Amino acid sequence: MNILEYGAIPDGVTDNKLILQEMIAKGFDLEIPKQIDPNRKFYVGSPLYISNKTRTTISGRGTLLFNKTRGIIINGTVSKDCLVEGITIEGASEGVYIHGAYRTVVRDCRVLDFTEYGINIDGFSNNHDVKVKSSLISTSIENNLAIGVRLGSVDSFCDDNTIIGASIGVVCDAPACDITNNHIFRGVQGGHLSKAVVLRTGANHLILVTGNYLDNAHDVFLEVTSDQDNTILVAFNKFLRKDNPNAPWITGDITPVMGNIYRDNS
Repeated sequence: MNILEYGAIPDGVTDNKLILQEMIAKGFDLEIPKQIDPNRKFYVGSPLYISNKTRTTISGRGTLLFNKTRGIIINGTVSKDCLVEGITIEGASEGVYIHGAYRTVVRDCRVLDFTEYGINIDGFSNNHDVKVKSSLISTSIENNLAIGVRLGSVDSFCDDNTIIGASIGVVCDAPACDITNNHIFRGVQGGHLSKAVVLRTGANHLILVTGNYLDNAHDVFLEVTSDQDNTILVAFNKFLRKDNPNAPWITGDITPVMGNIYRDNS
């Protein structure tokens, strides 16, 4: 349902939280319509919850504007088959936070100017088959320590995204995850990419890091901090342009590594 029809106001000031939360509670899918004037955004003053819902969708081409709170929270014990598609989420501390969801997808979204996480998939074994696909995840906030995407639960996927300006592009804290075909880079201004990809759990196994463009990292392009046996395939990635000429391309115990391209254009 178009949220304008339910009374939402895209003036960037009026708090639409109660209206949108009521729509979700009544079982509506939310259509966030694009406005002709790009400054007309739907302000949401506190997190928007999808809790214990099945097949709830938030989609459209409009913008949900937050003020350093979490944005959309998908949680509970039985949330499944939820979809966030096409919308812009701006100014949140965490654009989308997922904890307790099955077969949930964030696709073709723009998550802008987040301060902590663009997308945070949390809960280790509380989520399964959660995908972040084909989205722009970008922050221009200077001196931030933000993480673009966190894969913190089993069977998480980060595929075909563009991640700009975060301190760490993708963090993986869980087994059985894929990081594929993403473009992760510092950005023209306001960004400091310290590490492109970090695999930091003690149980890293069955991890695929393939087909990514990792561009202009300062400290290390790919870091593994696990102290246990790993089955991590790092293949057919392009490691490009060292911001720091002394930065290593890869650190940690990774086997196998094959078919990658390393090109320092500094």
